[in-house]
Amino acid sequence: MISKYNPRMDAFICIAAALSDELAGIKQRMALRRRRVWGPVTVFEGEWQNYGVLLVRTGIGRQRALDAVRRVLDHYTVVLLLSVGYAGGTDPEVKLGDLVLADRVLRREPEASPPWRTLPLDPALVNQAMLLSCPDEATLHRGGLLTLDAVVTDPAEKAALGREFQVAAVDMETFDLVDHARRNNLPVLSVRAISDTVDQRLADLTHLLKESGEPDLLKAGWHVLTHPGDLKQALSLRAQTRLATDHLTRFLADYLRYLK
Repeated sequence: MISKYNPRMDAFICIAAALSDELAGIKQRMALRRRRVWGPVTVFEGEWQNYGVLLVRTGIGRQRALDAVRRVLDHYTVVLLLSVGYAGGTDPEVKLGDLVLADRVLRREPEASPPWRTLPLDPALVNQAMLLSCPDEATLHRGGLLTLDAVVTDPAEKAALGREFQVAAVDMETFDLVDHARRNNLPVLSVRAISDTVDQRLADLTHLLKESGEPDLLKAGWHVLTHPGDLKQALSLRAQTRLATDHLTRFLADYLRYLK
């Protein structure tokens, strides 16, 4: 059982995401008490829905996410880890702004047999979260989440990954966080909002981000000058991520409100 927030107790729910934009909705709603910066990692400590909450911006990728959460666990007592953020859809039934609640996470391991590894998430936690209503404009999907080392830009590749691994979405951080949490007997849940659907082709703009995951304005400006066709897609993706952030924030608010 996870207790309601008590200012005399240093026990927190940790909400980890790669980008500031993924956490922006929560940050606006919570009462912030302190901000800590460890290199590319930023931690906002505060209160939300009567719980002590740590918002952790990890930066993009499995290793950065894992390093960030390890550091947080070295400095705080965490009673629940929530891996949240954006994901790319791999199933035609998963629409823009929908939410994927992972019941298992997967990672490719080409040298192994089979060439992937699967970790289940706690069915009790997943079942509890599935009882919640989703924002009216979205659907909550229960399914697999595949963690990769790069953005999947090609619709055919996204669809192929969905079929091969029987997953609803792909991301770049969750598997290692779930693995670490399980090794440390820490309850963990993953909720991802769909920022691009299976049929949407993307330009990979991750090289325009700093190590922290924040946009590098100088690189972005030069890229727009040299690749003007990418500007329209970047603006469209920005609108899509805002929708994803809104749906994710509203769902997490309900989740904490009814968490027992």
